[in-house]
Amino acid sequence: LAAGAMILFEVGWPAAGGALLASAIVSKISPGILLVALVAQRRWRDVAGTLVGIAGWTIVTLPILGVAPFTAFLGYELPRLVSGDAFSFADLPSQSTFVLSRNYAIVGIGARLRLLAGAAPTHAQLALLASAFTLLVLWLATRLPRDGTRAWRLTGWLALLNLAALRAPVAPSAYVVVPA
Repeated sequence: LAAGAMILFEVGWPAAGGALLASAIVSKISPGILLVALVAQRRWRDVAGTLVGIAGWTIVTLPILGVAPFTAFLGYELPRLVSGDAFSFADLPSQSTFVLSRNYAIVGIGARLRLLAGAAPTHAQLALLASAFTLLVLWLATRLPRDGTRAWRLTGWLALLNLAALRAPVAPSAYVVVPA
């Protein structure tokens, strides 16, 4: 959805592209990195199309689902996503070696190190690593070139999406390797 949105933006369809990118962002937060890239490139029509799309999806969803899912997401789930508590199960020693070894997320390094060496970075060290990685991905989003062939730009968008996916507390191998 996110890559398709960027292509629609390229061909001059900001409303359709915005609806697709908005759908990707409200479904999974990480495609929001492309919105950062659009802002950095000062592509205001595309940014506006996406923001209108987010508002549109919200307006369509509210009468169907009501306010409760929004309240639960903003008040409960989003803080747990930010802190990493939403995925605390992923780093439990009781998880199988198969599951732990295939979490390609940046913070998954801790579990893999524990499997290999028996010791792992602390939660605070992993949080610092995740924050540094987030800053790196945000910086890369501001450096995404706007020139070159469409195929070259598509490669940049997909790379940025993959890097953003690695920032999640859990990034299963198929989730990251297949798109790469």
